[in-house]
Amino acid sequence: MKRTIGIVVLILFAIIMSSVDVSAQYGKKKKRRTSDDDDDRRGDQTEQIEVRTERGTPVALERFWFGVNIGSPLISNLGMRIGLGPMAAYRFNNIFSAGVITDVSYLLLWNPNGPNENYFDLAAGVFGRAKFFRAFYAHLEYNITSLDNISTLQPRTNFPVFLVGGGYSSPTYTAWGYEATLLYDVTENLGEVRGTIPIVYRIGITYNF
Repeated sequence: MKRTIGIVVLILFAIIMSSVDVSAQYGKKKKRRTSDDDDDRRGDQTEQIEVRTERGTPVALERFWFGVNIGSPLISNLGMRIGLGPMAAYRFNNIFSAGVITDVSYLLLWNPNGPNENYFDLAAGVFGRAKFFRAFYAHLEYNITSLDNISTLQPRTNFPVFLVGGGYSSPTYTAWGYEATLLYDVTENLGEVRGTIPIVYRIGITYNF
């Protein structure tokens, strides 16, 4: 479990460092030699090379976007739940994109008559999005979720999960934004096993979406 959490932290660190590292490329210039006659009149000229898009993202990342979600946060008199899920996607055009997503969820159940119950659920899968009206998007996701400690005979069980829904993305003119997503588990595996409604909601930040 500690190894899995460490991998997730490394992924987040790599995403952040990639955006910071390429920022040093902004404003690079290159020399352009003109003809000898032009050199006599004007000398060497320099041409500004724009290495970022209008939103400020590096051109090398123009087709990609990244994000980190906090999944289904909840605190009640029964316990608490929170998830963390990084994602990365490739943009085919201004509407459609697809990528990979992971999630680590922690569930704590208060037990007044004994020790509290702790669960770590893991998930990894693929997703697709269609963005419309600049601020809204449809979201389809298929993942394999590994549920922790289902029973003493089954300490961990894997379930397929198919999520359908959509969300809102802040219509900013910069690379960074925030989003809120609401999804329904068509398979209802999560709700059946955990005894909750088959709804997943997420809030998070995105880069270049």
